[in-house]
Formats: sequence, structure tokens, C-alpha cells
Amino acid sequence: MKRILCIFLMFLMVLFGGCVEKNKKVNSYNKDRNYLIYNVETIPKDLIMLHNKNEREEDLLICLFDGLVTLDKENNIVPELAEKWEISDDGISYRFHLKNNIYWSNGKKITASDFVEFFKDILIYRRDYDIKNNELDCIYGARDYRYKGNLEGLAIRELDNETLEIRLNSKCPYFLKLLAKPQYKLRKIDMNIKDYKNHYKDLIYTGAFIIDSMSDDKIVLKKNNQYWDKQKIKSDKIVLTAIKGSENSLAALKTSQIDAFINPPISEIESLTSENLIKKRETLQGAAMIFNKNRNDIDEDLRASISYCIDRGHICKDILCDTATPAKAYIPNYIYKNNNLNCFYENKNINKAKEYFNKSKWNKSENTIKIISLNNCMFKNISDDLVQNVKKNLNINIDFQGYDDEVKLKNALKNGDYDLALIPYKGSYNGEIGFLQNWRGDYNKEYNDILDSIDKEENEWKRQQLIIKAQNLLLKDNYIIPIAFFDMVLCKKSRVKDIYINNFDNVIIKNSYKAPLN
Repeated sequence: MKRILCIFLMFLMVLFGGCVEKNKKVNSYNKDRNYLIYNVETIPKDLIMLHNKNEREEDLLICLFDGLVTLDKENNIVPELAEKWEISDDGISYRFHLKNNIYWSNGKKITASDFVEFFKDILIYRRDYDIKNNELDCIYGARDYRYKGNLEGLAIRELDNETLEIRLNSKCPYFLKLLAKPQYKLRKIDMNIKDYKNHYKDLIYTGAFIIDSMSDDKIVLKKNNQYWDKQKIKSDKIVLTAIKGSENSLAALKTSQIDAFINPPISEIESLTSENLIKKRETLQGAAMIFNKNRNDIDEDLRASISYCIDRGHICKDILCDTATPAKAYIPNYIYKNNNLNCFYENKNINKAKEYFNKSKWNKSENTIKIISLNNCMFKNISDDLVQNVKKNLNINIDFQGYDDEVKLKNALKNGDYDLALIPYKGSYNGEIGFLQNWRGDYNKEYNDILDSIDKEENEWKRQQLIIKAQNLLLKDNYIIPIAFFDMVLCKKSRVKDIYINNFDNVIIKNSYKAPLN
């Protein structure tokens, strides 16, 4: 019996000793590898990326393709495939001179005609798939094509192999920033790029990397040897993974399975900050509260009352762990200086809330307010705080409904199945006007006319007055109430260098690398 027990114990020692040794080897391998692994959470369905905006999927697009211009680390517009450009005195004509050393990954030279074809293909694709996007309407002939299907008048033309001319309808101060967006990186819009998972070997690329291999949860990139700026690309290989969930991503980072990811668990922000593992950057995204305009029993006084229950300072500091800025106006001050325009309080004001509530026509014994929101951690925590304050201080019955994704939330909004909704609040490429355009068409003619005037106004002082006027108009009705503007949190290992977040909320990894172990 003793002999059998001894043999059994020796077997266990060999078995578990082997497992420990294997784990040690795996951990050592993960720590010693010299290439970057970045988690994007989901593998993109295609590389056309014109249907829905997903910044993490766009991070891949930026690695694989270049455009005419791009944003640098300081978010200045700089040349990419273009060497330089000239703008006519009236601001209508843009002439781009291409670099003479730019090639597709198959060795074929990139010419101005490639860009003419590319922009036409973008417009055709959007029209064929009924994608509601009018941002290229500033180009002469683009709007006509959207409505009439005629490309003959489109003012994008090749002057010679290395010169591209684009003519606009009128002056557009943010046109270059528009062209810097990931969607306008040069690529062939065809079936191969739509079904890239099966045809990535057949694609031709214009960016720093090409796809070397891929699986359901991983994409391996290798340096593009035809790339015009390849001497500045320090990594020969970058791997993108699709680990879902911030907790799983953090666990992978801690065990050196990945080197960087976006937005770790809020509960871990403080400890990660102390470990110097995170970088924060202000974004074009936030949260806003909107009321259903078709609910007649929710009057102006009730809207004001609920607005005063919002404790923005507490939400940003305590609930979101200093990863957000209180929204004091409809545009964040770090995007646009609002001339001390304070539309909203940073902290809740319960006395004001009760004062307006007592003036409202709300019948609290009979009515219930239905609040809808996203069900993710960030929005759920904000919603919980709002619901708690409204219930406690106004004694209003509340029915809360959370949705797992933005598509389901948008459907509920479209169907009008809510009284109050907490929604993502996003700006866009064109700065302050992007936040105001969220409500274009939804609002009223006066508001839409102001936005049109802002687009055309060249005098900066007059433009500022129009922006303030637009915000005051939103404030007057109080249907739309911003709560906070979010930071993006990049969690990364200390060895990861030259990785940054740009003004489009994209993580730029093509110039990044892992520093050698000391």
C-alpha cells in the first residue's frame, strides 16, 4: 500500500511540476517577446467601414491604409500620401500634390486617378447601401449624386499622375480635417475588402502594415516593404487581439498576453494610475439626457426639476473616477471656449429641483417616468445615480430599462418608448459644430438656420455669437441636457512606446514599438 501511495505521489509531482514549468515558460515568453499585442475587442466585419463608426476597428484601418492627410501627435493636419497642397484664395479649390515615392503594396505606383476612383467608390457605396452620410456634400457634385445618381458633375479630377484637384461648393474650414478621418484612407472598395477575412492575401495596401495572417480572434500584421515611410516604422510585427470585456483585457495585460487596450474597469482606475499603467485623454464623447418631446405631461418645469437633480461633479469624480469632465455647456470647454457660458451646474441643487417640481403639472400619484439607457458599466452607474436622486428628492415613480447595445437603444428612441433617455453624446471631426449638429433636423427651423449660418460665417466673433445663440436655444427648451464629457483611458505596459490617441479617438499604433528589456 505504501509503495502504491508513493508511486501515486510521484506521479502527481511530475504532473503538476510539468504544469508549473509550462506556465513559467509561457509567462517568460510573453514577457520576452519583442512585438506589440494590442487588444481591439472585436475583429472588424469588413475593411470598408462606412456603415457604423467603431474607433477600435478604425485603429486597424489606420495601420493598413494611408490618406491624403492625417493628424500628428499634436493633432495638426500634416501630409501623408500628399506631399503638399494649395488652397485657392476663395477657399473653394484644393490642389494636392502627391509624393513621388508612394506605392501600393504590390509595387504599383499610387496616382491621382486612384484617389478619383476611391472617392467615387465611397459615394457609390454609400448610395447603394443607403448609408445616411452627407459629410462629402461640401464637394461640388456630391450632393447631386446622392439624390440623382449622376457622377458626371463631381468636381474631383486628376490634373496629372501626381496632382489631384477637389473643388467645393463653398468655403469649408474643416475640409482637410474631414479628409484626415480613417474612412478616407486610400483603399480599393471592392468585394475583396468587404470579405477581407477570406481575401486578405489578395488585398493591396497603402499603409505601414499588411495582414500576414488572421483567425477569429487575432490579426497578425507585418511591415509593408513598399511603404513610403517604412524607415520610421520600428515594429516588423504587430498583433491585434479580440478579447472581450475590460476585466478580461486587464487580466490579459497583467499576465503579459497583451500590451495595451482601451478603457480598463472603472473600479481599477485608481490602482492602475498608481502603477503608472494608464494615460488619459479628453474625447469627443460623453453622456446626455434627453426628454421625449411627445410626452405632454413632462412640462418645462419638470424638465428643469430633474435637470437640477444631476450631480455632475459627483458623477465625474466619484462614480467615473476622474475619467470625465462635468458638462457645463453643450460643447466641452476643451474643444471650444464658451466665453464662460455656464448652462448647467456642476453639482446638484435640490432646493431648485423642488421649487420647479412644485410648479410642474406632474401627478406623482398616478404617473411613472420611464428612463432608458445603455446597460454598460459607465451608463448604468450614471443612470443609477440619477434615478436615486430623482426618487429620493422628488418622490417620483421610475421604471428603468437598460439596453445591451446602442442599436437596441436607438430602436427604443425611434419608437418613442421612453420619457427620459440617457444616451451617448458625440461630437465629430469639425470641432464645436459637431456637438450642435447632433440635434439638427430633430429640433426646429430656427436652430437649423443658426447651424447653417455657423458653417458659412468667416468672422470669428460673429461665429462665436452664433454658437452661443444655438446653445441658448437648446437651453431654453431644456429637452437636451448634457451630463459629462468622457476621457479615453489607454492602459499599457511601460515598455510600449510611441502609442497615442488622436482627436478622432483612434489609438495610433503604427509607429509604436516595445522597448527592449533592461
